[in-house]
Amino acid sequence: MREGFLKALDIQDHLKMYQTLFGPGVDSKIYRDNEILRDFWLATLLERAGKTSEALTTYRQVKTRFDEEKSKNSSMNRENYIEVTEATIRRLSAAH
Repeated sequence: MREGFLKALDIQDHLKMYQTLFGPGVDSKIYRDNEILRDFWLATLLERAGKTSEALTTYRQVKTRFDEEKSKNSSMNRENYIEVTEATIRRLSAAH
């Protein structure tokens, strides 16, 4: 699913569209329950667009929020996103 989403548009166009729809200034109340996943996808797009430093920072923020959410809600069903986030942080940190 991730690869299909990422290949839907040229990565630069995808990132611009995503930032327009979900970036600063957009009413975040609309996305209240999905803010972590929204930021996960932003980090993914930043990485694919070659903005490694920004992607790493965003992934780290996502990881912190996943950890906070998990401690509040033990039945959280986002393990795959957490695993991808942690693996990507390790990979990008090693490259930096």
